[in-house]
Amino acid sequence: MFGGKMKVCFVDEAGDLGALSDPPRQNDQPVLVIGGLVLDAGNLHDFTARFLDLIPAVVDRNR
Repeated sequence: MFGGKMKVCFVDEAGDLGALSDPPRQNDQPVLVIGGLVLDAGNLHDFTARFLDLIPAVVDRNR
């Protein structure tokens, strides 16, 4: 399935697992999102470099 190559997995979460207030407050986050990325370990260095190159473009676009 994975071709015998070592994989690297990054998993991150965002949101809040806590109970909602009653009544809800403005900053309550009733959603939990979990995402992950799996890549070949041999591609990790190039992927990281290319990802870091994207940051200035995204930051400049959102100003």
